[in-house]
Amino acid sequence: MFSAIKRGGQPLYKLARRGISVPREPRRVTVRRLDLLGVDGAMVRVELTVTSGFYVRSFAADLGEVLGCGAALSALRRTAVGPFTVAEAHTATAIAALPAGRAREALLVKVGDG
Repeated sequence: MFSAIKRGGQPLYKLARRGISVPREPRRVTVRRLDLLGVDGAMVRVELTVTSGFYVRSFAADLGEVLGCGAALSALRRTAVGPFTVAEAHTATAIAALPAGRAREALLVKVGDG
């Protein structure tokens, strides 16, 4: 329920925050990689590579339900979207330091052959 998928023009997360639950269709997604990075007591760190439409918060809740212990995220960081990665990202400070009117030229990225 806590997703941006819309039902009747309303994102599901808005309905969920009002205590309204609606049926949702299962979605086909792919987990390309799931690495266990560490376990510290009840805290588990994982790194995932997944396809569009995969909801990590839902995955954590579902996993906790299957294990019978409950689960939720304490942190979530997206490190890549398509060809763009955090390693190639610019900080707000670095962008602000660019000469006036030059930020667009300096930050544009050509993707693909087009």
